[in-house]
Amino acid sequence: MHKKAEENFPIARKSTRKKKTVGKECIAWQNKKMSQGISVLYPNYDLKTGQLVKNLARWVDSASFDPSNFQLVVGTRKLQPSESKEVRSLLREQDIIFEVDEMDNDNAIWNQCAERCKYESMLFVEGHVYPDETFLRNLYETNRRNGGERVINTNTRNTKNSYFEKLMDRWFHETIQKRQSSHDFIFLSRWAFLIPKKVFQKYGPLIQEYEQFGPPFLSAVLFKNKVGISTVDFTDLTHEMESVIGHHHAATRSYIRGFSKAKKRIHAEGLSELFGKNPDFEKIDSHWRKNLAGEVVAKNVPWEVIALPKLEIKILEFLVMHVPLPFEIKYRLFQYVHQCVAMNEYRNHLFNRSNEK
Repeated sequence: MHKKAEENFPIARKSTRKKKTVGKECIAWQNKKMSQGISVLYPNYDLKTGQLVKNLARWVDSASFDPSNFQLVVGTRKLQPSESKEVRSLLREQDIIFEVDEMDNDNAIWNQCAERCKYESMLFVEGHVYPDETFLRNLYETNRRNGGERVINTNTRNTKNSYFEKLMDRWFHETIQKRQSSHDFIFLSRWAFLIPKKVFQKYGPLIQEYEQFGPPFLSAVLFKNKVGISTVDFTDLTHEMESVIGHHHAATRSYIRGFSKAKKRIHAEGLSELFGKNPDFEKIDSHWRKNLAGEVVAKNVPWEVIALPKLEIKILEFLVMHVPLPFEIKYRLFQYVHQCVAMNEYRNHLFNRSNEK
């Protein structure tokens, strides 16, 4: 259904499985011509029990303008009967809910939502993101003014309900600033970005195997094809961050696994040209090339590129989460352990040990 991503990034097509849609779905509504509205593509990938109901209610309640201009398309893993009943009671005639396979990640769920939505403008959102009452109206008006032709990035504010969330908020801010200063293209805001269906069909889909690297990779494809991306100047979204460092590290490992797979499947130099070269990863690559049999002796790897063993990472995680320390020291520890987790996952993937946690 989708054309391949930009020709500079040749990748094998993954077969698309069409699943049966369940829940509320009015045929008359689906047959209506809908061009100016927005379909919100919502993946229930890793939400805790009860969080799906709470966040979907926030999206429904935020539709303070004509509700016919807004559709929720929810892809979810199998729910408990009581939670499923609550979710379906929230959804309206134009909304869609369907179940996905347990092995599907958020990229796969987003792709399946995109196949089912009716509006020509699709808002990809993370399950942990919810809007203020003005967000959908502001986004709708912005999209209408640009004729629904451009990709729109959104701003967001992170929750700061805990000491750790404040660390995360600073890290997010510095990471985004670093990207803006070191890259020639705009990264799609993973928490929420709006893209015309025809653009996504031409340059997508999100590659399931690329995990959290999927949206950045699509950002590069759009840039290579000179597709314009604008960022809205209003901040009416809240990103509810994880409060446990282990969950952040799981996301880090997902990003690095996806990046590593992309380097193997496409021309590595082309990828580095856009995303830049990580000197630590380059050293690991060099030692990998010198050990084609895959047997790497730890003493042959420079100390500065060796990720800490799991026990040491756990100790650092404990210091960040539970030991009273000045904020600046905790933040440096947070940065360091994040870097160690990233390098360890990258090395594990190259050495065919990517399942190691």
